[in-house]
Amino acid sequence: MIPQPVTDEMVNSFTQPSERGPGNPEAVRHTFAPPPDLAHCDPCEAVIHRDPVDGETLVVRVPLKLEGDEFLKLMRGGTVWLSTYGSLVPFSLEVQ
Repeated sequence: MIPQPVTDEMVNSFTQPSERGPGNPEAVRHTFAPPPDLAHCDPCEAVIHRDPVDGETLVVRVPLKLEGDEFLKLMRGGTVWLSTYGSLVPFSLEVQ
């Protein structure tokens, strides 16, 4: 899986009321860069907003796209692994 660019539509989707909650007009786009010692990690864009339930907790959302045969692996019951390096992002997801 690879991070996808964040679009205005994606940011706006978190500002509007939905089944996720009342929406948050403070949702913003942000780019996270890896620490210098993790050269094998790429920067990624994210949408950051406050949790619509408690209004306090910051939520970081990174849009991802499946690569190669990852979809087939998932269809066969594969597991998605989230690997974090220091903090939530930069991160790595893989399907096994």
